[in-house]
Amino acid sequence: RRVELLPTVRLGPDVDKLDLIENLDDAEMRAGLIKDLVEVVRDEVVQGLCVDLTGLPDNSNLGVAKLLKELSAEFKAQNLRSCVVSGTGQIFWKLRGVTDPVDQVILRAFEEPWVGSAAAPLAGRAWFEKTAKLAIDLIGKEKLVLALGTFSVDWVSGRPMPQKIGFSEAMTR
Repeated sequence: RRVELLPTVRLGPDVDKLDLIENLDDAEMRAGLIKDLVEVVRDEVVQGLCVDLTGLPDNSNLGVAKLLKELSAEFKAQNLRSCVVSGTGQIFWKLRGVTDPVDQVILRAFEEPWVGSAAAPLAGRAWFEKTAKLAIDLIGKEKLVLALGTFSVDWVSGRPMPQKIGFSEAMTR
Protein backbone atom coordinates (compact mmCIF):
# COMPACT_ATOMS: atom_id res chain seq x y z
CA ARG A 1 0.00 0.00 0.00
CA ARG A 2 1.40 3.39 -0.95
CA VAL A 3 1.55 6.45 1.27
CA GLU A 4 -1.23 8.93 0.57
CA LEU A 5 -1.17 12.65 1.18
CA LEU A 6 -4.54 14.06 2.26
CA PRO A 7 -4.28 17.69 3.40
CA THR A 8 -6.92 18.99 5.77
CA VAL A 9 -9.30 21.90 5.29
CA ARG A 10 -10.89 23.08 8.52
CA LEU A 11 -14.50 24.25 8.49
CA GLY A 12 -14.37 25.25 12.14
CA PRO A 13 -13.66 28.20 14.37
CA ASP A 14 -12.26 30.70 11.87
CA VAL A 15 -15.50 31.00 9.93
CA ASP A 16 -18.87 32.54 10.71
CA LYS A 17 -20.64 29.37 11.84
CA LEU A 18 -24.18 30.62 11.27
CA ASP A 19 -23.29 31.75 7.76
CA LEU A 20 -21.57 28.44 7.02
CA ILE A 21 -24.49 26.36 8.33
CA GLU A 22 -26.92 28.35 6.21
CA ASN A 23 -24.70 28.08 3.13
CA LEU A 24 -24.29 24.31 3.50
CA ASP A 25 -28.00 23.99 2.80
CA ASP A 26 -27.55 25.87 -0.50
CA ALA A 27 -26.87 23.41 -3.36
CA GLU A 28 -25.21 26.07 -5.52
CA MET A 29 -22.88 27.11 -2.71
CA ARG A 30 -21.93 23.47 -2.01
CA ALA A 31 -21.23 22.89 -5.71
CA GLY A 32 -18.95 25.94 -5.79
CA LEU A 33 -17.11 24.85 -2.66
CA ILE A 34 -16.65 21.33 -4.03
CA LYS A 35 -15.34 22.71 -7.34
CA ASP A 36 -12.84 24.87 -5.43
CA LEU A 37 -11.72 21.94 -3.27
CA VAL A 38 -11.19 19.71 -6.32
CA GLU A 39 -9.07 22.44 -7.93
CA VAL A 40 -6.98 22.82 -4.77
CA VAL A 41 -6.38 19.08 -4.62
CA ARG A 42 -5.43 18.94 -8.32
CA ASP A 43 -3.09 21.95 -7.97
CA GLU A 44 -1.33 20.39 -4.99
CA VAL A 45 -0.94 16.95 -6.60
CA VAL A 46 -2.28 15.05 -3.58
CA GLN A 47 -4.50 11.97 -3.38
CA GLY A 48 -7.49 13.63 -1.73
CA LEU A 49 -8.61 15.85 1.09
CA CYS A 50 -9.79 15.69 4.70
CA VAL A 51 -12.57 17.98 5.88
CA ASP A 52 -12.05 18.88 9.54
CA LEU A 53 -15.36 19.46 11.30
CA THR A 54 -13.77 20.32 14.65
CA GLY A 55 -15.43 23.42 15.99
CA LEU A 56 -18.63 23.15 13.97
CA PRO A 57 -21.82 22.94 16.02
CA ASP A 58 -23.83 19.72 15.99
CA ASN A 59 -26.85 21.49 14.47
CA SER A 60 -24.96 21.75 11.17
CA ASN A 61 -25.09 17.97 10.63
CA LEU A 62 -27.64 17.98 7.77
CA GLY A 63 -25.67 20.48 5.70
CA VAL A 64 -22.40 18.71 6.53
CA ALA A 65 -23.91 15.37 5.43
CA LYS A 66 -25.02 16.90 2.10
CA LEU A 67 -21.59 18.45 1.53
CA LEU A 68 -19.71 15.25 2.31
CA LYS A 69 -22.00 13.09 0.17
CA GLU A 70 -21.55 15.39 -2.84
CA LEU A 71 -17.84 15.97 -2.22
CA SER A 72 -17.16 12.25 -1.88
CA ALA A 73 -19.09 11.47 -5.07
CA GLU A 74 -17.09 14.08 -7.01
CA PHE A 75 -13.82 12.86 -5.51
CA LYS A 76 -14.63 9.24 -6.40
CA ALA A 77 -15.40 10.33 -9.98
CA GLN A 78 -11.96 11.97 -10.09
CA ASN A 79 -10.19 9.02 -8.41
CA LEU A 80 -9.53 11.04 -5.24
CA ARG A 81 -9.99 10.03 -1.59
CA SER A 82 -12.20 11.83 0.91
CA CYS A 83 -11.81 12.01 4.64
CA VAL A 84 -13.53 13.65 7.60
CA VAL A 85 -12.04 14.67 10.96
CA SER A 86 -14.28 14.88 14.03
CA GLY A 87 -13.79 15.29 17.74
CA THR A 88 -15.31 12.75 20.12
CA GLY A 89 -17.41 15.49 21.70
CA GLN A 90 -19.18 16.11 18.42
CA ILE A 91 -22.09 14.18 16.95
CA PHE A 92 -20.70 13.94 13.39
CA TRP A 93 -18.72 10.70 13.83
CA LYS A 94 -21.85 8.97 15.13
CA LEU A 95 -23.95 9.80 12.05
CA ARG A 96 -23.85 7.39 9.11
CA GLY A 97 -24.95 10.20 6.80
CA VAL A 98 -21.66 11.91 7.57
CA THR A 99 -19.30 8.92 7.77
CA ASP A 100 -20.70 6.55 5.12
CA PRO A 101 -19.84 8.61 2.02
CA VAL A 102 -16.19 9.28 2.95
CA ASP A 103 -13.26 6.92 2.49
CA GLN A 104 -11.76 7.58 5.91
CA VAL A 105 -12.83 8.95 9.30
CA ILE A 106 -10.23 10.43 11.63
CA LEU A 107 -11.60 10.55 15.15
CA ARG A 108 -9.78 12.78 17.60
CA ALA A 109 -9.83 10.14 20.35
CA PHE A 110 -9.13 12.45 23.25
CA GLU A 111 -10.87 15.09 25.26
CA GLU A 112 -9.62 18.67 25.21
CA PRO A 113 -9.51 20.02 28.74
CA TRP A 114 -9.41 23.75 29.24
CA VAL A 115 -10.63 26.46 31.59
CA GLY A 116 -13.35 25.12 33.86
CA SER A 117 -12.37 21.47 33.54
CA ALA A 118 -10.49 19.51 36.17
CA ALA A 119 -6.99 18.23 35.56
CA ALA A 120 -7.38 14.78 33.98
CA PRO A 121 -5.90 12.52 31.30
CA LEU A 122 -6.64 13.47 27.70
CA ALA A 123 -7.99 9.95 27.21
CA GLY A 124 -8.39 7.86 30.32
CA ARG A 125 -8.13 4.14 29.64
CA ALA A 126 -11.77 3.21 30.34
CA TRP A 127 -13.05 6.21 28.36
CA PHE A 128 -10.70 5.47 25.44
CA GLU A 129 -11.65 1.78 25.29
CA LYS A 130 -15.38 2.59 25.37
CA THR A 131 -15.01 5.32 22.73
CA ALA A 132 -12.81 3.18 20.46
CA LYS A 133 -15.24 0.24 20.63
CA LEU A 134 -18.19 2.48 19.80
CA ALA A 135 -16.27 4.07 16.91
CA ILE A 136 -15.34 0.67 15.47
CA ASP A 137 -18.97 -0.48 15.77
CA LEU A 138 -20.34 2.67 14.10
CA ILE A 139 -17.66 3.40 11.49
CA GLY A 140 -15.84 0.11 10.93
CA LYS A 141 -12.16 -0.58 11.46
CA GLU A 142 -11.45 -0.39 7.71
CA LYS A 143 -12.05 3.35 7.50
CA LEU A 144 -11.42 4.47 11.09
CA VAL A 145 -8.26 6.23 12.23
CA LEU A 146 -7.97 7.11 15.92
CA ALA A 147 -5.96 10.30 16.44
CA LEU A 148 -4.17 10.38 19.77
CA GLY A 149 -3.70 13.58 21.74
CA THR A 150 0.02 14.28 21.97
CA PHE A 151 -0.13 17.38 24.11
CA SER A 152 -0.78 18.24 27.70
CA VAL A 153 -2.49 21.03 29.56
CA ASP A 154 -0.59 22.45 32.50
CA TRP A 155 -2.59 24.05 35.30
CA VAL A 156 -0.33 26.21 37.47
CA SER A 157 -1.56 27.76 40.71
CA GLY A 158 -1.73 31.50 40.51
CA ARG A 159 -2.04 31.62 36.72
CA PRO A 160 -5.46 32.52 35.33
CA MET A 161 -5.16 30.32 32.23
CA PRO A 162 -3.79 26.82 31.73
CA GLN A 163 -1.03 26.35 29.18
CA LYS A 164 -0.90 23.77 26.37
CA ILE A 165 2.49 22.10 26.22
CA GLY A 166 3.95 19.40 23.99
CA PHE A 167 4.11 15.75 24.97
CA SER A 168 7.89 15.63 25.40
CA GLU A 169 7.87 18.68 27.66
CA ALA A 170 5.06 17.21 29.76
CA MET A 171 7.03 13.98 30.20
CA THR A 172 10.10 15.86 31.44
CA ARG A 173 8.28 17.90 34.07
